[in-house]
Amino acid sequence: MIQKTITLTDELNQQIQRRVKQGNKPEDEVIRELPESGIEARKPRGTVGEGLLRLAKLGITGPKDLSTRHDDYLYGDEE
Repeated sequence: MIQKTITLTDELNQQIQRRVKQGNKPEDEVIRELPESGIEARKPRGTVGEGLLRLAKLGITGPKDLSTRHDDYLYGDEE
């Protein structure tokens, strides 16, 4: 392991102390878990293409002529 020295805000320190008490874990273990959980939460969930495919599978439907009249729907009918 690598040892680091960090400075915490009072609020963050209080939150860590609450987690220590709630989880009945040592403080250093709680502090090590926090960056890991933050990094896991920010991992990409796939490519843009995969995201678009998931969106398409939701079955969101719009007007049947949306591809040909998209300007009308965006900016209003010019007629």
